[in-house]
Amino acid sequence: YSVVASLGYLGFTPGVLELTTQMDAGRQFCDQSIFLIHRPADVSAIAPCEVFDGSLVVEGSALSEFALHTLKVVRGNVIVTNNPRMRSLRLDFLREIQGDLVIQANLNLHELNLRQLQSIGGSLSLSTNMKLEKLTFPNVQQIHGNAEIIANQALQELDLSQLQTINGSLTLRSNSTLTRSAWTQLQKVSGSVEVSAHENLTYVSAINLSQIGKDLRLIGNQHLRRFYFPRLLALQGDVVVDANVELQDLELQSVATLGGIRVRGNIALATLRLPQAQVIHGDIELGTNLGLNDLRLPNLQSLGGDL
Repeated sequence: YSVVASLGYLGFTPGVLELTTQMDAGRQFCDQSIFLIHRPADVSAIAPCEVFDGSLVVEGSALSEFALHTLKVVRGNVIVTNNPRMRSLRLDFLREIQGDLVIQANLNLHELNLRQLQSIGGSLSLSTNMKLEKLTFPNVQQIHGNAEIIANQALQELDLSQLQTINGSLTLRSNSTLTRSAWTQLQKVSGSVEVSAHENLTYVSAINLSQIGKDLRLIGNQHLRRFYFPRLLALQGDVVVDANVELQDLELQSVATLGGIRVRGNIALATLRLPQAQVIHGDIELGTNLGLNDLRLPNLQSLGGDL
């Protein structure tokens, strides 16, 4: 799979296109629809840029490090993919990406520094970076597309502590060494929230999340014991909780309306409580939760489907 090909830039090679630079309001402004980075000379060419009007793509390079210490704004995408020797990615002063941020299949990436990044205008995709242990974006407040963090096998620390809004879906999947996931400032996800296929994840929380636009899915997290979304008021989709074999208690304290409920294969689950739920538009499906003995829906007024 080639990110360059998928964007329609086949035939573009490093050094073929001339980078246009100029001063704009005292800042070095660089203009090119896409700039492909394979060699140290390509990195040097964009090193003075503060604003880049286009997309930056680092794909299939032999670089061991990609570092830019001046860049502040990218008006397109930032894509770093399939760089087998890359160990360090540092964009120390980058504040804004107006397109997508894609970091994937960099098999030896250990260090990722985008600590000043505040806004992603498109989607965030971080996947199959097999040696990345820390993902730290402490200043990102909004992601305008989807947020996908998938199959980063060494990931142990995930910090998106200032993130408030995701205008797409949130997917956290198959990060096998991750043990905790806390989204302390997240308030709204316009799409679905999925947490699935984790071997060591024990705790998931989003203490300020009030809205999910589609489904909430907890699936196949082998050691998940605690799930805590205390301020979640409404889901436009379903609650799907399948095959979390150590989960004992599932409570959505504040949810008033939701689509449906599907809870299956959680063999240790003893309690399921939705104390404020008044309207369920779909079905309630409960299956093979062998220990379930406490089901509470005390304020339910309307069930649109079957029980």
